[in-house]
Amino acid sequence: MNAEPAAAPGAAIARPVKDEKAAVDQSHLRQTIESIKQDASAESSDQAKQNRKEETIAWRVVLYNDDIHSFTYVTEALASAIPQLSREVAHTITVEAHNSGQATVLRTWQKKAEAYCTGKWL
Repeated sequence: MNAEPAAAPGAAIARPVKDEKAAVDQSHLRQTIESIKQDASAESSDQAKQNRKEETIAWRVVLYNDDIHSFTYVTEALASAIPQLSREVAHTITVEAHNSGQATVLRTWQKKAEAYCTGKWL
């Protein structure tokens, strides 16, 4: 007994044949999809980096001028409160606050800015 389908005399029997063009097209499609996925991943990571950068510089610690504290006191307080500030930079910030009414001490993310302002960094 034969398991092949009956065919009309002289008719070709349809058999699956590997079509090279279809294989190439499918390979090209896979590469395109992978490329799109990588681009989307890169864009999202670039966007995430940009968001983190914006968060990092989104908050300013501001020093306001007053007539009560001396230059020496404010300069020493800034330099001791914020380790990355040298005494020279702290003095420059103090003078700027005195002359213009306020000065940006640093830019940072929200929690760190709040910690500096409330004294919880110590």
